[in-house]
Amino acid sequence: MGLLRRPDLAPNLWDRIRPGQVGWLFSPAANAVVALLTLCAVAAVIARPRIVTGMSGLVWADSLAFTLSFAVGSWALVLVHELSHILAARSLGVRAELSLGTRLQFLVVQTKVTGVWRLPRRRRYRAHLAGMRTDLFLVAVSACALYVAEHGLARLVLAICASQIVWQFLFFMRTDVYYALANAGGNKNLMADAQAYLRERKSGRDRDRPVGVRVYAWFLMAGRVLGLAFLVGYTIPITVAICRQAVAESQPATLVVVAFGWALYLWVFAHGRLTALRSPPGS
Repeated sequence: MGLLRRPDLAPNLWDRIRPGQVGWLFSPAANAVVALLTLCAVAAVIARPRIVTGMSGLVWADSLAFTLSFAVGSWALVLVHELSHILAARSLGVRAELSLGTRLQFLVVQTKVTGVWRLPRRRRYRAHLAGMRTDLFLVAVSACALYVAEHGLARLVLAICASQIVWQFLFFMRTDVYYALANAGGNKNLMADAQAYLRERKSGRDRDRPVGVRVYAWFLMAGRVLGLAFLVGYTIPITVAICRQAVAESQPATLVVVAFGWALYLWVFAHGRLTALRSPPGS
């Protein structure tokens, strides 16, 4: 039997983090701080609506400065989001790995949490929703800061983190909300089961699937259609518009940033597909 056992994974950087070192970040007291700040932020927005209506100030005249600032800010805050998942996983004593991946046409940073399904269902939510909790915390802090005084950095953080929260509700992809829904339904392979159900319907074989899988399958199909429409109707046109403005402003650095982003996406996408094809079934 020992010969058939899978080799243990080599320790990674995050394994050095002990549960006792980060558990306090997810304590009832920490949750109370996040809740209190959120209430303060709501009150600030009600008292001063311009906190959320003044986002047009983010779009600067210099396309290069805006593109670089938004790109750097987005990636930095995405890393903070994913680090939250890692810390949550380590606070639960389970392994976490950080990597690049793709969701439809989007390049993403992703955290793979190994062994979380061995934990009680209620505890698993911590690992799934830790990133959104951090985004909410940063949105609340930024809104409170903007109530006191206008600041470009606070507005940038508010815009990026708010968009990250909205993104997580696109649960036809493997987002935080998708994993929370899968956890709520007790279905570790919700997306795979939904895809199998759709294939069965297409081939005329209608196996008896749980209601949750059948309902999610239609959300999945509608989301893929919307994702394609977003690619054609927004992602490609906005990319073309940015490149045209960069050419008009003689800003080759903007073109380099855009080209690098698309090249990185295509490399990660191709690498992921090749890895999946080379992996043995069930691995």
